[in-house]
Amino acid sequence: MSGQGNQLVFAWQSDHPFAANYQRDPIIVVAEYVEIDTNGNKRNVRQYLTPRHSRHQASQSAANIRSFQLLSQLPSPPDRSSPICLYMESKGQVIPIRDPSLGETARFRFPEWEQSVRKNTVSLLAERDLSIARNNVTVLSDQLSAIKRNLNTNLNDFNRQLANEGLANTLDISQANQCPNIQLANSTQKRPYDVLEENQIPVAAREICSFRTFNGLYVPSGGVKALVLAYLAIITPEKTFSVNDINANRETDFVQFLKILDAHKKKVLADDYSPQLGSKNDYIRFSAHAVSMQPSAIQALEKETTLTANEIAIINQVLAAELDVFSSCIDEGEQQLKTKRIAWEKQVAASPQRRVAREAFLQQRCESLFVEAEQNLQRTEEALIKAKNELAKLESFYGNGTASSSTSTVSANLNLLQCQL
Repeated sequence: MSGQGNQLVFAWQSDHPFAANYQRDPIIVVAEYVEIDTNGNKRNVRQYLTPRHSRHQASQSAANIRSFQLLSQLPSPPDRSSPICLYMESKGQVIPIRDPSLGETARFRFPEWEQSVRKNTVSLLAERDLSIARNNVTVLSDQLSAIKRNLNTNLNDFNRQLANEGLANTLDISQANQCPNIQLANSTQKRPYDVLEENQIPVAAREICSFRTFNGLYVPSGGVKALVLAYLAIITPEKTFSVNDINANRETDFVQFLKILDAHKKKVLADDYSPQLGSKNDYIRFSAHAVSMQPSAIQALEKETTLTANEIAIINQVLAAELDVFSSCIDEGEQQLKTKRIAWEKQVAASPQRRVAREAFLQQRCESLFVEAEQNLQRTEEALIKAKNELAKLESFYGNGTASSSTSTVSANLNLLQCQL
């Protein structure tokens, strides 16, 4: 056995009993060594230094000679205190290279290659592992900075939100112990325009229905005015038509209607009037039967002669229908306004509880910003410390494992360099 650099040469005599086998059969070179990791753990490993499944593992430069190109590095760092033993095998059988009387028959050392492969292995693994470890430290350091920036950004957003919450005192949250200081001011809610006092509700309902009545004068329905009642109320002072001509049981209703209409006429016809229910475009609606009789009633009202009994009867039917609708409008309006007032009173009564709930929500949200950030910071800081320790360990491990270089010389009689782990 002899070698130079990564080249190992195996030679035998032509009269050797297995000469033909060595010349013909595949031969592979195997290394045995003690692997050591960065934590100092050791274990024995085997590594093939030449291909296992090819007939060209070794080249033949002459008869009775096989040469092998060995790997220039190992997949894991070998322990410096243990040798790297080599041996050859063919068809699963170890090839002996020395007499059994000399001790171990097959294993030997190749010092020049061993020194080189140690250096190459440690150098390449160090470059890879240190690069990964340093990158881990950089990534975790960046994550730590990002977490702190995100916390500042979230706090700025939260403080802007607090500025619109109506706080009892001015706060600029920067620390977790400030969160319990978030308190909302006791504010009096402004009563909406459509929420009225109890005594105002009947008046407002009449105003709303009066307004809808006046609107009805200008809403066409089959080419005639929609409200005979309002029309009659307006033209009555100029006509000979008498209240006494109306059915006796509706006379009181009609008189009341005239009073309501007159009382609210000026207000509801003002440009700035805004009803508490609906819109300024609403008007009273009637049944199809009442609408169908309106043309006859209007024609009778507009004539210059005295009304006949039949004409009065028609007018009475239309007026009765319209008075009922007007009365229903007031009743419904009062009910809706009362419902609005009750809802508002419940809302005002619940306001303190809502304020307390809102304060609790804001305080909890504030605390969660710090808790979440603190948890992320703690996890990342722990990971960063671990990554730095791993980097320091790798630097120490590989810093002490670099072998010195040597010149390439022919190493003869490797048979004599017995090896055992």
